Amino acid sequence: MFLDRKEQLVALALAVTLLVGSGVSLYRKGRRPTELEVVEAVRPPPAKVEVNAATEEELEALPYIGPKLARRIISYRRRNGPFRSVDELLKVKGIGPKILDKIRPFLEVKDEDIGRGGEGEANSGAGKEGASH
Repeated sequence: MFLDRKEQLVALALAVTLLVGSGVSLYRKGRRPTELEVVEAVRPPPAKVEVNAATEEELEALPYIGPKLARRIISYRRRNGPFRSVDELLKVKGIGPKILDKIRPFLEVKDEDIGRGGEGEANSGAGKEGASH
């Protein structure tokens, strides 16, 4: 009824294999998510945001615009005067053509804002009032 040395090694190898397999199986079960992940609902952005009058909070409500980018937009507007067109947002660090195309439907620049003293900016072609050449 006793096992010889070779049979003992085979039995030990089978026992180790069984234990390792059980451990892996339990590890995988522990890694599976047991709860549903809570996802914040996406709120619809406002119909249009006037770039030259928007607050930081209004800009942050737009898709793809976070706190840093909203602050950069406002900072650029303070340094350079009102935006003459939505395309001028390309001059703000962090806004490239792809981002601008995604946020363009939610932005507008009104003509009355352009005449409020945009100093130091070249005419980008969209404004007719107050543009200095």
